Amino acid sequence: MKDPFGKNMVSKKKKLNNNSFQETIFNLQKFWSKEGCAILQPYDLDWNEKGVKYKDVFHQSEMEFSKYNFEFANIENLFKNFDMHEFEARSLAEKNISLPAYDHCLKASHVFNILDARGAISVAERADYISRIRNIVKLVAEVWIETQKN
Repeated sequence: MKDPFGKNMVSKKKKLNNNSFQETIFNLQKFWSKEGCAILQPYDLDWNEKGVKYKDVFHQSEMEFSKYNFEFANIENLFKNFDMHEFEARSLAEKNISLPAYDHCLKASHVFNILDARGAISVAERADYISRIRNIVKLVAEVWIETQKN
């Protein structure tokens, strides 16, 4: 039996797949089309029933933010931003202001994802950052629950 990449699934040695993301998507599309499935790309979706596609609206944004996130974001500033959003979330939660505090939880999580994608966080640090995010989200959720009782 072959996998979507045309390789035998039964193998004594595991080989690292060095395909790019685009190649992987293309291979999966070929595989599923042979199985009778249609794969639609989000870029091909109609945006407004007037001939405008999703790609026309969002392609440039996705390309530029990907470049920023994976190549150009200042890692030193991202670490500062994470600390700042974590501090703000805690500070607002202590004042029983849950929704802006939650917004800062989301921002801290986003900054963490960029740092993680850039490889700026070690395995040990990764677990610590996840724990820090979990702790502020839990704190903010507890505040929100309390505000719903009043």
